[in-house]
Amino acid sequence: MTTDTRIESLETQVRTLKRMLFGVFGLIVVGGLLAATSLQSVPDVIRAKNFEVLNEEGVVIASLRENPHGRGWLSIRDEVGRSVAAITGDKRGGWLTIDNIKGNNVASLLVDEKGGWLIVKDHEGIASASVIADKEGGWITLSDEPQKHSVVIGVDEKGGWLTIHNKKGKPVAALNSDVDGGVLAVCNKDGVPVAEISTKSDGGGQVYVTDKQGKMSADMP
Repeated sequence: MTTDTRIESLETQVRTLKRMLFGVFGLIVVGGLLAATSLQSVPDVIRAKNFEVLNEEGVVIASLRENPHGRGWLSIRDEVGRSVAAITGDKRGGWLTIDNIKGNNVASLLVDEKGGWLIVKDHEGIASASVIADKEGGWITLSDEPQKHSVVIGVDEKGGWLTIHNKKGKPVAALNSDVDGGVLAVCNKDGVPVAEISTKSDGGGQVYVTDKQGKMSADMP
């Protein structure tokens, strides 16, 4: 083996040794970094003014921030960033709202000074049903038009009651309870009571019939 060949072989070995040393050194550095990271303590509290969660396309699909009343606001959005649900609050308490893809609110759960409310709406955001509770009890309303109840079911200090309304929102029938028993009333299209069946204090029944102005026209003890 010539001297040049020996020198070339030695240089090759030195280069190989350098690569091995660099590799070992790199592993040591990476291991040290991993060990240092694993030794770091998990923070007890993370504070920020706003939090946002993005999907793979960079669209905000969830956010946590302050609402205009100085309370927390959690917003959930779909894959294109449209709001579909939110949890927030005001001076009366908490709110939960659910929206459809058109941006119309279709369901809400909230509170006021009297108690809780559950409101369900159609796809256009028009209220169709609600459940309400307060200190006197609760009631359920069913509607087919805005601000015009069709059916209302509730309870009060006397017991349960049910009212049925026409398309104009006028009550046309009612069933409720009182201290003597049950009462059934029928009204004309203007909401004027024209007939009533009820119980008397002695346990018997009675029937009242009136004219369209509500004046007594007949009764049956």
